Amino acid sequence: MAVEAYLALWMGARSDSLYLDAVLRDPASPYRWSDLADSLLTSGDKARAAFCSRRSIMLGPNVPAILLRALNFAILSGMKPDALAAAGRLLDLVPDRYTDIVFLQLARAGCDTNDVVTQILTPHPGLSRRYLSRTMSTVDVSGAANVWHWMQAHNLVDAATERQYRSFEARHMFTRGSPNP
Repeated sequence: MAVEAYLALWMGARSDSLYLDAVLRDPASPYRWSDLADSLLTSGDKARAAFCSRRSIMLGPNVPAILLRALNFAILSGMKPDALAAAGRLLDLVPDRYTDIVFLQLARAGCDTNDVVTQILTPHPGLSRRYLSRTMSTVDVSGAANVWHWMQAHNLVDAATERQYRSFEARHMFTRGSPNP
């Protein structure tokens, strides 16, 4: 059943009924609810799709694959708060495994460094160095400065991180209009 529904979805056919049948056969499966959410979103039924996505999280709150799908769903449907919630929960479970993809996806969702600092780094300060490196790699000067100042305020800066940031700052100091004193 799932194979037929996936084929229908990828061939552009309406597959909602196939995914609904799969949910009815296994209503406790968070995967089936995620499948139905994706299908409904593709067919334009955002409200029911959002319900199904939330249901999949409720049934699989500790399943990284479900949380990653929920993050992707939230991005595709333009629900930034849901993207941040799914990302935070995913990083609660496996902070090192999905960090890079989570940061990339949050940027795609329109989350700025303030969103990430307050909702992701505050409960996961150990991820701050990776986020600072990612922010610097995208040459987001003001974003990197925000992360840097947050890290300083929380005593999360070591010598290597300081060298890395100061080097970045020196290369881009005139980007913001004037150098920092």
